Parts: sequence; structure tokens; C-alpha cells
Amino acid sequence: MNDYMQVRFDVEPCSEMATDVLAAVLAEIGYESFVPDERGVTAFVPQGKYDEIRLKEELSQYPIEGVSLSLIHISEPTRLRR
Repeated sequence: MNDYMQVRFDVEPCSEMATDVLAAVLAEIGYESFVPDERGVTAFVPQGKYDEIRLKEELSQYPIEGVSLSLIHISEPTRLRR
């Protein structure tokens, strides 16, 4: 089992396409699991792969115009069971 950081993103306007693209961007930097909802996405990344600087760089290059992303919450590491 691994320890994971839980990171919450709000997406405005939120759509399936916007959250899918965000998940793809996050997967490129090591995020492994995504839970979309009506306001955005909660994503999980192994604790050792969490890099706030790289995350902010990737978010600044989000490829859909007119969509705003907000990093809302970063949790303490938790153990996920698979």
C-alpha cells in the first residue's frame, strides 16, 4: 500500500470534457486516481510524486480557453486500499 495526497480542484465552468482534460494533464505528472463531480475533480497522487511547483506549471498551461481551475485543498497523506 502507498500513502497518497488528495488534491481537490474546482473547475469553472465544470463539464465532463474539462474534468477529463484535467485528469489527463494530472496523469502526466503522476496522479493515479480521479473522482469527478459537479464542481470539479478530486485527484490522488502518491506522496513521493507530489510536486507543487510542477503542478502549478501544468495548471498554468491548461489547454481549454475560458475554463478556470482552482486548487482548493491538499490533504495530509492517506493510505488507500486497492
